[in-house]
Amino acid sequence: MRPLLLLLALPFLFAVSAPESPSLSEKEETRLAAGKVVVQPNQPPAREGGVRTRAIAEVSAAPAKVWEALLDFQARVPENKSLVKVEIYADAWSGEQLDRKARWDLSVFGTEIVFHNVYVLDRSQSYLEWNLDPERENDLEFSWGSYQVLPSPLHTGMSRLVYISETESGRAIPKWLRKELAENSMEKLISGIRKRAED
Repeated sequence: MRPLLLLLALPFLFAVSAPESPSLSEKEETRLAAGKVVVQPNQPPAREGGVRTRAIAEVSAAPAKVWEALLDFQARVPENKSLVKVEIYADAWSGEQLDRKARWDLSVFGTEIVFHNVYVLDRSQSYLEWNLDPERENDLEFSWGSYQVLPSPLHTGMSRLVYISETESGRAIPKWLRKELAENSMEKLISGIRKRAED
């Protein structure tokens, strides 16, 4: 294969690698056992000035049910007042891997924000990552995140959902406000996914 053709093929060979389960304090484990969502702010960002946050929750459902709720993007619209619509414009399974592309339309404090993400789920690792789609126009400068669904170490038959997100709008938004918005939105998102998985 010629070098140029090899470079063009690389995006279709993209694979993900699941990290180890995050370590939690005794206090955080107690909160999880009580049904609370644990939010861990100030995670090391990939970009200077970025805000990366991690959220963890126990879900009273098997991992397959959690993934079913996670991948139902349309169900998130009524759960999030800022989310106007979601459009999936590519969706294909290849063995244990799902490659998906989706457009997200948001309205935040009267500001319209549109971005496109590329999602890769490796079902054998029970792990999904996403990045901005470089082939589409985006109102965000940077977006990266992941979902990981693990067997719960606290309760047999339950799952532990780990969600990490880092976004950089490229706009002059105070860091404290970006942090607050990230934490609040993550907790709401996790709660919505958990409710649907447990129904």
